[in-house]
Amino acid sequence: MPILRKASENLSLNIQKMYRSEVYGVQIDLSFPAAARPVPGVAEASGKAGDDIELSAKAAFLFDLTDGKVLYEKNCYEKIYPASTTKLLTAYFLLSYMKEHGIQSSDTYVIRADNCGITRVGAKLFGFRKGDTVTLDLLLNALLVYSANDAAIAIIEYIAAREGASYEDTLERMNDTAARLGATHTNFTNPHGLHELEHKTTSYDLYLIFSACMNHPEFMPIIGRSSYLASYTAADGTAKELILEATNQYFLNLYTPPKGVVVLGGKTGSTAAAGDCFITLSSFNGRTYLSAIFGAKTYEELYEQMNRLLTLECSDYF
Repeated sequence: MPILRKASENLSLNIQKMYRSEVYGVQIDLSFPAAARPVPGVAEASGKAGDDIELSAKAAFLFDLTDGKVLYEKNCYEKIYPASTTKLLTAYFLLSYMKEHGIQSSDTYVIRADNCGITRVGAKLFGFRKGDTVTLDLLLNALLVYSANDAAIAIIEYIAAREGASYEDTLERMNDTAARLGATHTNFTNPHGLHELEHKTTSYDLYLIFSACMNHPEFMPIIGRSSYLASYTAADGTAKELILEATNQYFLNLYTPPKGVVVLGGKTGSTAAAGDCFITLSSFNGRTYLSAIFGAKTYEELYEQMNRLLTLECSDYF
């Protein structure tokens, strides 16, 4: 649960705002040529280690972004429910809109309804109240660090309001944005990933979306945070602060990656229909990798299987 304090109160938790590569002294190259894009089924895996892995996940992959190689893949083009990994596209949609229109992350939005209208029991929420004034920086961090579903709604409402468009038309524009990235098997019926029958994508489409997010300089510091201090103005005019813990359990030291592997960031997701999901950016020995597990049955299974993929980064097979 988030921890709420008035802005004047002392916050006792250590807030981690630093990009992971700075924390660990890792230097990574995020400028990957299009020609080097990993394509399962076209690019051949560079070794045989992945052949020995059997994962129970519905879909999975491990891509070497440095050389553009497919090291492991399972069902990359099959339709899946993405849960909150949906929020990667929502973030990309907003970041691209901000860049196109010269909008700063300090720009603000006034929340239109409590919890942005989300009433589904169990939905993870920041807890916005009608009339709260929040920055785009807060919305992006609540979206990606804490995975707040009401932040996703607020982002679409913000863009819709600026464009004088409907919420539905703006959401369709987000799907059009995915298609322009090559994610043509993506159909998102909401911006947060709470389960809806027709809300589907593929793991490869999410790879394309994650890669596109990495082109925005604001993205990497956000996904590398273990927590975020959200400051905003409540509807009654008082200043509020809220500590948001990351959903990435590597960052909370609840799970440990293989020795030598540095987890730089990622996005989790979980619903009953989607299972537990995680797409992870990591580095080993100066090389950068993107790995994903979709449809694990439990969080324990999710991180166990993710570690099996991350171990391949250290493998002599490659």
